Amino acid sequence: MGQRSQIILLRKDEEGIKVQTAYHNQWRYGIGFLSTLEEILKAWDQGIGKLEKEERLYDWQLGNLAEKVIEYVNVKDFPDVCGYSEIQNERYPKDKTIQELIKHFDNNNGFIILLLDGKKLSYDIITGDEDADENRRIDAEGYLRLFYKTDKEIVATGLDLEEVNEMIENIKTKERFNSEEIILGKQEVKEVEK
Repeated sequence: MGQRSQIILLRKDEEGIKVQTAYHNQWRYGIGFLSTLEEILKAWDQGIGKLEKEERLYDWQLGNLAEKVIEYVNVKDFPDVCGYSEIQNERYPKDKTIQELIKHFDNNNGFIILLLDGKKLSYDIITGDEDADENRRIDAEGYLRLFYKTDKEIVATGLDLEEVNEMIENIKTKERFNSEEIILGKQEVKEVEK
């Protein structure tokens, strides 16, 4: 029921790509979905900047920071309707391909896929239309247009078109990785040891 999307945090290490955690959201779609992505990427840049000032930067700090950034952004505006669940919960299957994990989620409004590789956090967006035969990669502008076909529709909702365009441009400046191999199910889901 309602609008559903997920944020999946992947982590790359010497063994490959693993799922660190996954978050389920109610009512996070369209502009809210893209705003969440923009805020996560901005908060990461701020957080990593502060961590880099320390003498030593430990690997565990990076994973911890990524989760804290997502949790902060994910619940700060919608604490009552925007819960999250971690992959460690029994509700989500383990030792499946990432594609199987994605199919398992109750999603109809897309996935934010984040990839943590050392100090770098990159993103990708995957459609999640429940009526589609398969999920596919989409950029921020394409995702926006799934919900608002024209600029006039954006303005009609009371949104500021200039702010929306600025948000899209901010997202475009961040590194987007190609999650296609992951989406196609070639990568197994493994839990990151915390």
